[in-house]
Amino acid sequence: MTDPEEPRAGASAGRQITAAVALIVLTAAAFWLIGRATRDGVVIGPTASPTSTLEPTSDPTGSIEPTVTPSVTASPSPTEPGLPDGISAQVLDAIHDDSGVGATDAADRLEAAGVEIIAENKAVRVYELTTIFYSTGREADAQAVADFLGVGVVEAAPDTLTAAVDVHVVVGQDYPDPSGSPEPSESGSTTEPTPTEPTATAT
Repeated sequence: MTDPEEPRAGASAGRQITAAVALIVLTAAAFWLIGRATRDGVVIGPTASPTSTLEPTSDPTGSIEPTVTPSVTASPSPTEPGLPDGISAQVLDAIHDDSGVGATDAADRLEAAGVEIIAENKAVRVYELTTIFYSTGREADAQAVADFLGVGVVEAAPDTLTAAVDVHVVVGQDYPDPSGSPEPSESGSTTEPTPTEPTATAT
C-alpha cells in the first residue's frame, strides 16, 4: 500500500530544487549585469562625484616689460641778448660801399627785437668804427644795443644829434657783413666817427 505523504514530499523537493535553480540563475544574471555595467563605464550605486582640479596655467603671451624710450631734448639755439623795451633809434650808414646792406641789416635786427626805428640815413662820410651814441640817461640802452649787435663802441651823443632819439647807431666798416664776407677796413685809422643830424626825428 502506497504512503500518501510520499507524493507531497516529492513535490516539495521539486519546488525547492526549482527555487534553488531560479536563485542561481538570478544571481548569475545579476553578476553578469554588474560585470557588463562596469565594462561600459556605468557605476551602479551611490558614489562620490570626482572633483576635477584645474592646474593653473601660465599666460601664453608671457609678461611684457614696458619699453621706455628716452626722450631727446634739443639743445636751445643760441639767441641774441635781449633789449630793454621802449628804445628808439636812428641808424646811419657809414660804410657807403655796401649799398647800405650793413645799416639795413642792423635796422632790421633792432626792429625785430622791439626797437622803434625812427629813421635810416646815410652818414656824410665813411667811418671805420661802429658807434652807438646815446642821449642823456640812455647809456644803458646804448650798451644793450652794442651787445645785441655784437659790435660798436658806446659814447655820449654830441650836440649835433637830437635828444629826441634814444640812441644813434652809426654802422661803420667793422660791422659784420650780413652775407658772411669780411668787410674791408683800412688799418691804422683812429679817426673818431662824427655822425650827422638825422633827417627824421621823433617829436
